[in-house]
Amino acid sequence: MIQLLEESIVIEKLSKERFKLVINHETTITSQITYGLMLVTHEEPKELMSIGNFWHLRLGHPSNQAVKTLGLPPLLTTCETCMLGKLTLLPFSSSFEKVNQPLECIHIDLVGPITPESNIRFLKTKNKAFKEFVEWKTYAENLHSLKIKKLVSDRGGEFENKSFSALAASCGFIHLFAPTSTPEHNGFAERANCTILDKARDNLSPFSLWSSTPSPIKRLKTFGCQAFILVHKNKREWKLSPTSEEGILLGFVNDNSAYKFLRLRDKAVIITGNALFVEDKFPSLDNTSNVPTCSRWVELGQEEDNTFFDCEEAESKETVDFDQINETLPPIEQSQIPEDPASCSPDGDLNAHNILLYSRRPKTFIASSTDVPASYSKAISGNKSSLWIEAISKELDSMKRLEVWDVIPLKEDFKLVGTTWVFKLKHNSMNEITEYKARLCAQGFSQTFGKDYSKTFAPTGRLHSLRALIAFSVREGLDFQQLYIRSAFWNASLDKDVYLSIPQGLPVCRKSYCLKLKKAIDGLRQAPLAWYKRLTTWLVCSGFAASVSDPCVFFRTAPPPIWLFFHVDDIAVFGRELSYFKNDIKCEFDVKDIGEADLMLGIKLNRVNGGLILSQTHYVESVLALYGMSECRPVATPMVPNSHLEECGEFKTLNTNYRSAVGTLSYLSVATRPDIYFAVSSLSQFLEKPGIGHWNAFLHVLRYLKGTADLGLFSVPNGDSGLCAYSDADWGNCKQTRRSVTGFTISFNNCLII
Repeated sequence: MIQLLEESIVIEKLSKERFKLVINHETTITSQITYGLMLVTHEEPKELMSIGNFWHLRLGHPSNQAVKTLGLPPLLTTCETCMLGKLTLLPFSSSFEKVNQPLECIHIDLVGPITPESNIRFLKTKNKAFKEFVEWKTYAENLHSLKIKKLVSDRGGEFENKSFSALAASCGFIHLFAPTSTPEHNGFAERANCTILDKARDNLSPFSLWSSTPSPIKRLKTFGCQAFILVHKNKREWKLSPTSEEGILLGFVNDNSAYKFLRLRDKAVIITGNALFVEDKFPSLDNTSNVPTCSRWVELGQEEDNTFFDCEEAESKETVDFDQINETLPPIEQSQIPEDPASCSPDGDLNAHNILLYSRRPKTFIASSTDVPASYSKAISGNKSSLWIEAISKELDSMKRLEVWDVIPLKEDFKLVGTTWVFKLKHNSMNEITEYKARLCAQGFSQTFGKDYSKTFAPTGRLHSLRALIAFSVREGLDFQQLYIRSAFWNASLDKDVYLSIPQGLPVCRKSYCLKLKKAIDGLRQAPLAWYKRLTTWLVCSGFAASVSDPCVFFRTAPPPIWLFFHVDDIAVFGRELSYFKNDIKCEFDVKDIGEADLMLGIKLNRVNGGLILSQTHYVESVLALYGMSECRPVATPMVPNSHLEECGEFKTLNTNYRSAVGTLSYLSVATRPDIYFAVSSLSQFLEKPGIGHWNAFLHVLRYLKGTADLGLFSVPNGDSGLCAYSDADWGNCKQTRRSVTGFTISFNNCLII
């Protein structure tokens, strides 16, 4: 053994080819001897953390004596966290006699306030102490089959009162009071409070001395460390989606059988036992300012036993069944989106793992307002519960009247499809609420291909077909009116037996009965196709024929001629004397006659001097508000002139969902704003690995939209009658691939349709 005193390094030879190197009595490195030379690989200090350090962090900063008792390696260095959080005055000698069994002497005191809140029920005010003590007393005496004999507390008003005196007299225990301003006389309780606060300062780790059962020490992990959480199959976006998500360890639940994590993707708190840990990495320490307040709790257990919690309801411990969940896009934090692109710093660190784990089909519509409840329980207990309950009753009554299902006895061989309630606020063209809508949906993800359904594809109307029909109707002076089929799917029959579990709100025993569907409902995989067949069959029987280019465009040449465009349950009708057709379709379906169309598929229709202007001003404003750009400075072009977007040499992920952001512009570009189509197409080429430059380009498009929010497509009544096409192409303009870019437009009656 060789010891270098000045450097505090000890070298010990273990064998002919191995040696041990101890640095400063704390870090041990074992390496090899090659050609008579001792080879030591350089490591970062945090990677040389000793085993004793790991266990000290895992167990919540215990004392050296506690570590020794557990038979674990000691902590050889000074823990600064312990020095900051545990330094106290000298101990006070106790005058209490040693007790021999639980509940023989209870010491009680209050401590607080403590923030942030946890899932332990703390007291909001001191006057709640008596109520909580009575509940705890009942629990403790039942647990140990013993009675409290002595209670020790200070003379605070929360303890020295008539309620405690009456309880002591009725239960037969002695209530002792410590002298005023002498906390030493209630040392056990004061020491317990001190321990709680010390552990809170040092990162709390669970223990279970109370239940007299050993703590599952092998399951303990370092608080705040990086974790990868398993994503169950029914929660993955598609087959090749990652099987795990990154999170931060927050604690333990369910008697330490599961862990609690903060999922970095959407800041949701997840409870699960399926995770892997990286205990020397602490993501929350890298960028703590970007971790927002938890917006919801999610508990992941088995696939068929998932439970969700809302943070505001955590205190009441009310659970919400899985079939109450309506998944929505998480809101983007305002602080993460700069109001002006000039404030974006290319050198800033960005939070990782928030981009590539989203659906391949980005959601292009802005999420509804926060007034829309996300579950059945919130709908019936919120501020506007009466309106939502009325909507739920209306939905169930309509389904009963149309005989959508039969209530039958539940059998063991039935595979039940779950249900969920989806709530929505309907608005008019002025963005005013017109209806509170509740829709009962099936959880189609639980259906089995070949058994519950076969084909699922159903076409939807193309926007360029709608624009062509609008231009044609303006030129010919035709009426353009809109119809809405209420509960369209309920009109379609099913070709396979489907059984539903009893939905919430339906007064039927869920354990003994189920629903056998006779008609399709929202959420079933085969529902869109079933409805398409039902509608087109009726149209053909009524003398209509389908267009060759668009299966959702039908026409009837018999006078008076009529043209139809439909997108699921929205129908645009073009022609003269439309009342005859309206009467016919109302006899077959439950139809809402909207009259002259003014808002269809999110497109505002303004009639000006015999023409029509198609615009989406309200949509543009909602996108600007979503990304904090409502007050930004406008620019004159969708992209910086002569700029070319390129792949990032050093990939940096953004602290927002770039894929979803581009998706919000995609629908706008294909619906009414072809002027941003090229810019959106360019941004879409970098969905996998976007960088700061791509995000700035996206914000540049928003600044252009800020100054041109009122622009739209105009169909003039007396334009050219023919089709007109323009095309252009560059030659190898892409600097990276040298591919050429081709663009074209087609107009009809001077109105752009493609």
